[in-house]
Amino acid sequence: MHLASQTIQRAFQYYQAGDLRQAEFLCGQILQNDPWYVDALHLFGVIAHQVGRNDLAVDYIQRALRLHPAFPDAYNNLGTALMAAGMPADAQASYLHALRLRPDFAEAHSNLGNVQRDLGKLDESIASCREALRLKPNYADAHNNLGAALTELGRIAEASASVREALRLNPRHANALWQLTRLLGGKLPEADRVLLERRVAEPDLNDTDRAKLLFGLAQVCDAQSEYERAAPLLRQANALMAALAHQQGLGYDPDGDAHQVDNLIAAFSPAFFERARGFGLETERPVFIVGLPRSGTTLTEQILAAHSQVFSGGELLLAREDFLALGTLPTEDSAFASLPGLPGDALRRQAQRHLDQLGAINRTATRFVDKMPENFMFLGLLAALFPRAKFIHCRRDLRDVAMSCWMTHFERLPWANDPEHIAARIRQYQRLMDHWQKVLPAAMLEIQYEETVADLPGVARRLLAWCGLDWEPACLAFHESKKPVRTASAVQVRQPIHANSVARWRHYERELGPLFAACAPNA
Repeated sequence: MHLASQTIQRAFQYYQAGDLRQAEFLCGQILQNDPWYVDALHLFGVIAHQVGRNDLAVDYIQRALRLHPAFPDAYNNLGTALMAAGMPADAQASYLHALRLRPDFAEAHSNLGNVQRDLGKLDESIASCREALRLKPNYADAHNNLGAALTELGRIAEASASVREALRLNPRHANALWQLTRLLGGKLPEADRVLLERRVAEPDLNDTDRAKLLFGLAQVCDAQSEYERAAPLLRQANALMAALAHQQGLGYDPDGDAHQVDNLIAAFSPAFFERARGFGLETERPVFIVGLPRSGTTLTEQILAAHSQVFSGGELLLAREDFLALGTLPTEDSAFASLPGLPGDALRRQAQRHLDQLGAINRTATRFVDKMPENFMFLGLLAALFPRAKFIHCRRDLRDVAMSCWMTHFERLPWANDPEHIAARIRQYQRLMDHWQKVLPAAMLEIQYEETVADLPGVARRLLAWCGLDWEPACLAFHESKKPVRTASAVQVRQPIHANSVARWRHYERELGPLFAACAPNA
């Protein structure tokens, strides 16, 4: 046991020095001899998270906690792994457990603020970050997390100050530097750009941070019309993101995507909609905005959200949860198998659960907007659940969509990192939308991005009329709204509408020519 204690101390020293391979090796040695050594289980899980193996991280840290339940650091690290694995609600519970064990745990308060932001609880997020800073005023991560929450609320000057403070405390803080590029874009001061370029070139920068900073630097170059400089940066950033997704088993599978669309087309047939007629809830409260990412869904959402009778929940996962809940098991195969014989009361119960979840977020607004773009996959189910819901399909020149996806740092959108995968995903989107237009029993309003930027008043009036809402001039001043925005467009939609993003694809014809050819009208 004394030897194990010495070994775990050495492993931790290697971990702090950044030598994850040696730290992992030493933890493995300990666990071969003693599978129940708590500190080794915990550190092994932390290392697994650091290298992107989040399922393994969750497993090992949970093992440590079963042996030592009063371990606040382990709950904090478990929350971080759960967050990275795409389970924010579970991560929140883990951080809260850490804080019950150690109320003055500044790191857990800051991490809780981060996950609360991800869950759309922005006021709570700000409060958690401020509590972390009360306990630890010079905590750079908490300043940065506070800046991220303030950004989503449109408090850009305060957000910039928080991010600047994070960088003052830690000039090498990659996430804060990336946040600064989001906030300032082409207005990034030259001194910050020099810092950004130096940081990107550092050999010890991990791939996750390097990809993020490469995207940030490319966005600055693009905003300053340095397209030839931006293109290779974006190529490198996307290659890193694709490799990270592959390491985590999250890479894009074009054949699997096509197979899923085949199943959706077969399952949601005219016969299904005929049988499901009358099964859903007759409510007009839900508004679903769908389309490809970067097609104008956030712009459309913000025009509506500026109305006094509209609440936007951002990008919700409820539609996918509805689909999985229809099966006897929470899998897509089980859901597809259950659809042909699905009884009306089961569909109605699921619709009521969905409506109740919207009510738990907001009970007063006449219309509740869910702007998850990729809900286009679930339009058939949503139309069966809510036949009188308001469906809005956002369209945009597919070349601009493709380019913008390739230029954007998405945490969990692996198809956006490869031009061939972008083209494949767009083909499946077109197939499925063509199907919905033929069979969907619910009406759908189509909004063209280029028309919106050319005629905002006309499009805004159409949107409000479609949703059964009276005209309000505030919808034309959506960029002045203090309502939260939780997407990659959070900074852009705080600006007055402009046409600068129309036909931007032309700047990258040399880099993405084959992709644009595949996306061209009538291609």
